[in-house]
Amino acid sequence: MDLIKEFLSFLAARGRGLEWQDLASELLPQYLQDSNEAQDQLAFTRSFAALRIAGNDDAYRQLVILFWFENYRGNHESASYLLTMLGTVGVIESQKARLSELQGETLAEQVFGDLDFPALGSDLADYPDKINLYLRKLRQNLDEAACRKVLAGNHHQLDPEQFAEEKRLFAAASSLAEYLRQKHERLVGELAKHAANGTLWFEQRITPRVVDYVREHQEIQTGVLQANRLIVRKIPYDPDAWLGESDPDKQRYLACHCPFVRESIPAGTRLSSLWCHCTGGFTKLLWDYIFDQPLEVELLESILDGDSCCRFAITLPFQARL
Repeated sequence: MDLIKEFLSFLAARGRGLEWQDLASELLPQYLQDSNEAQDQLAFTRSFAALRIAGNDDAYRQLVILFWFENYRGNHESASYLLTMLGTVGVIESQKARLSELQGETLAEQVFGDLDFPALGSDLADYPDKINLYLRKLRQNLDEAACRKVLAGNHHQLDPEQFAEEKRLFAAASSLAEYLRQKHERLVGELAKHAANGTLWFEQRITPRVVDYVREHQEIQTGVLQANRLIVRKIPYDPDAWLGESDPDKQRYLACHCPFVRESIPAGTRLSSLWCHCTGGFTKLLWDYIFDQPLEVELLESILDGDSCCRFAITLPFQARL
């Protein structure tokens, strides 16, 4: 168990106190022992999370420990899966709160009252049917525009102040177009560092060809201007594998980030792309902050509609300094 001892030292060196180290000491010995006997590491991690963690009072911290551990030992496939799973935290609750705020508590209870979403740690394949039911109930009670407004919020509960430096850089740029050019350049530089170090960028494993691809397509993550709209394309979930994949369905799976619906693709479950407005809300959050107002976002392409990526158009205000 030398690896676990090394990992505990790693936690301590990064300021994770005894509470985290004790939890890791409890969780990891059995996990590592069973993992060493598994032929498919990702399948093992999924099974362990679903059978040993889902529904636990401490499920969040246990999953965080497993993510840190798998990332530490370079098992990026399992680390990416665990980080994606952690991306479910608070999203549904936030949508219910936003629906209540926009349409009232009675309607929110009518939509969410008998929905039973999987416990944190459950396999991500358990989510698509629940999302399908949720979207049907949402549409039964609201028109399409109202549904989109509910979904396109800040449902990952990010602190917009994290964009303060970007807002400063925008203010210092001569135009939005110049700011976008600089922003894209910074992104490419950051990705190049991850490619060189072999480290994950969020959930993504970055390779030199991914860096080259992003360098050639400013629309990815940064955006390009079309009149008064900013067109933004999401980077694929597994960009290197996506670039090398020719099968359209497999490519769609490799592109989709969303923990709630990506497993619908290999399962062949049909889901409405209405759901993708949740990602639209995430995509426009920076721009909401920069312009100090909620902006409109339009879904242009969706993996759930059979497209190879998700693309959005964010409508910019008149003071955008195009």
